Amino acid sequence: MLWVLTVLLALSPVVELAFTSRASAVEMSINDFYSQNDINYYSETACAVNSGDMTLSPAAATAESSKYEEAVFRFLISNNFTKNANKPMNGIQAAGALGNFFQESGVNPKSIQRGKSYNETKARSADGGYGFGLAQWDMERRQNLLAFADQQGKAWNDIDLQLAFMKHELDETIWGDYVFKDSDFRAAATPKDAAYRFMKDYEKAGKPNQAARDNAAERYYKQYGSLAPSAPIDNATGSACGSGSLPANGDIANTAIEMAKWNDNYIPGGGHGSLDDLKSRIAAKFQGNKGVDCSGFTRAVIYVATGTDPGAIASGNDGSRGGTGDGGLAGANIDQYFKKITVAV
Repeated sequence: MLWVLTVLLALSPVVELAFTSRASAVEMSINDFYSQNDINYYSETACAVNSGDMTLSPAAATAESSKYEEAVFRFLISNNFTKNANKPMNGIQAAGALGNFFQESGVNPKSIQRGKSYNETKARSADGGYGFGLAQWDMERRQNLLAFADQQGKAWNDIDLQLAFMKHELDETIWGDYVFKDSDFRAAATPKDAAYRFMKDYEKAGKPNQAARDNAAERYYKQYGSLAPSAPIDNATGSACGSGSLPANGDIANTAIEMAKWNDNYIPGGGHGSLDDLKSRIAAKFQGNKGVDCSGFTRAVIYVATGTDPGAIASGNDGSRGGTGDGGLAGANIDQYFKKITVAV
């Protein structure tokens, strides 16, 4: 509970933080903290956010494809997948998948690779370089898509048909094993993490242009993430906003409350290392030797809630905590991490 109070006090908009370094105290308002640490999105009422709060208008998107984006996201978060323990994707995972579809097809089920026209003979062949639809299914997978369409009595470029085919692949074929047996995809803490793993597991793109997938995933999560009730961390349970799951979507306060339920395993210096180390502690829910100290917990909460890592805090040359860090939390001396907390009245 001390951790929760620390984070709530530290991150409330009515609290002024003073981070202390060896040389001098650096005072920041909470808004300065967000902007200077590149936290792009924060809302105290994130669970009530609607998609109108953030608009998505990537230059490459077309009117034809944009109408499908929310439909695809809602499909992924509302349909149970057999190989995902009969659960839907959470918001982060769905955003990662949708970011891939953006790069593959512009989220356009009618898309044919490189703008080619439909050719029945080529479509039915096993030739490559002729991807179809949302995921640009190619070769044998394109043949399977067409056979599935024939069985369902629908056109191959029908959005509902393609979503059903994707679910078929994830439920009944090796592609579902690739995706849902990947612990890194299941535990993805950010849309970028999920986009990368979905590309590796499902798309297996030869030239992925990963940055475009990552950026699209982040944009989609900001626009649609509040629609998803699922938790972003593997094995978290319950629905969003105080019901046992991690709210994320910028809701730092409720994220801190839920993460504090994991385990009070205090380890001095825990959570001060690399981002990969922090992710492993989050995935382990601070169990065993994956515990954190107070500032490590604060860093983890910010990362899970916003998708932005405020940075590691290095040790000083004399072995004490609170060195210059690597551009993280102002090189703060974490023994006096919140030396002064002033509540505005």
